[in-house]
Amino acid sequence: MMDLSDSLAFYLRSNLRGHDFFISYSRADATAYALALAHRLDKENLTCYIDQWGALPGEKVPLTLLRKLTHCQVLLIIGSPRGLASEPMRTEIGLFAQTGRPIVPIAFGNVQQAVWSKEILGLAVTVETIESLNGAQPSEPLVARAKSSLTYTRQDKRIKRAIWTTSGLVLTLGLLIAYVSFNLKDTLRQVEKGKIQIDTIQKKRAQAEKLRERAVRDLNWTTRERDSAAAELLIATQQVTYTRATLSHTQDSLGVTTRKLQAERKNLVATQKQRDHYLATAYKRAAAATEMLATIEKGLGGLYQQPALGQCLLENVAIRPLVIYMYSDKYSLDPVGRARLDTLAACLKENLAYSVHISAHTANAWVHEGERLGSDDIGMPEKQLGTGEYSYVIGNNMASAVQNYLKTKGVSVGRMVSISYGNSKPLYSLELLNNRVEVRLVHEKP
Repeated sequence: MMDLSDSLAFYLRSNLRGHDFFISYSRADATAYALALAHRLDKENLTCYIDQWGALPGEKVPLTLLRKLTHCQVLLIIGSPRGLASEPMRTEIGLFAQTGRPIVPIAFGNVQQAVWSKEILGLAVTVETIESLNGAQPSEPLVARAKSSLTYTRQDKRIKRAIWTTSGLVLTLGLLIAYVSFNLKDTLRQVEKGKIQIDTIQKKRAQAEKLRERAVRDLNWTTRERDSAAAELLIATQQVTYTRATLSHTQDSLGVTTRKLQAERKNLVATQKQRDHYLATAYKRAAAATEMLATIEKGLGGLYQQPALGQCLLENVAIRPLVIYMYSDKYSLDPVGRARLDTLAACLKENLAYSVHISAHTANAWVHEGERLGSDDIGMPEKQLGTGEYSYVIGNNMASAVQNYLKTKGVSVGRMVSISYGNSKPLYSLELLNNRVEVRLVHEKP
């Protein structure tokens, strides 16, 4: 147990002068060894700083710990297996190396593999066994080297203090000699100084006279410049007044134009709403007509089941193609198209001598369900399909929709051939009617 005087001396050494040793280690595998080394050095009446709570494992080194590090005299590095890859140890070693103070590396293996190996390049390494690490038993040679490093540091400091003290004495003696010499020659120097001051005063008087004449000239020139600036300011004020008047007139004209544009916009919106209403009404009527046609063809479909009428339908389709219209880019069949294909499929089942040729034609635009129309003509959509290869791709999708539907109704795929003409063969001026699939029958020779 240390008495009160020893405790006070330990506090003054560790806080005013700094600790003797700073132990850098990894908490993962060297905590016990570091504590044992600190305890062993403490028995030698040496102070050690060992961080146990200043920084959390895996985090950056705090500034308070780095300040403690820079105030220590010797750095002890415990190069345990986990410490070789420790980035916080690398930070501590790099900072302490800048102070030029002694560093004692302690190796339990090959320290050349450590991330901080470049910082201790050229330093002598004290080798300890892995058993001493696991058993937390620092060797006596290690303790002896640590003490010798601290002793060397203290001797170096004493030499530096002696050099500074001697330099101070020499400098003081030189200043004293210079002061005495200065006092002996002070009288002669004062006389010479008086002569020089008289000459200086005369020169300054002549310079002052020249400066006064230059100031008078500058004052006259400044007066002329002021009058010229006043005239320019008057002209600029008049120009600003004219510009403000012109701007006010322009703002009035802009306000009138803005009000006219707002009125025209309101009229345009009202016209657009009215046109959309008319188009919506037309589409509702077209949808009702489509449903009515579907109902009529569904009622007439039973008539085609009779052999004579079915044969008549096949011969008619062989002469004039059956047309299926599509009104959206979903490639879906409406009730009328499905009813026509249902009747055709039923006839084809009874007449195997016919094959099906499906040709698809596209318009330059689609009708998108639920979208506002962008043309005055019924059926002219806002979204344009364009020309070229894309229209052929859309035609293939339309033909495939019809072919797949007939397949679900029992028509063999081998009896069907499909082709897309894109928008290369329009028949109608109304784009809505050009978006169609034509189904033609061909009688196969026996």
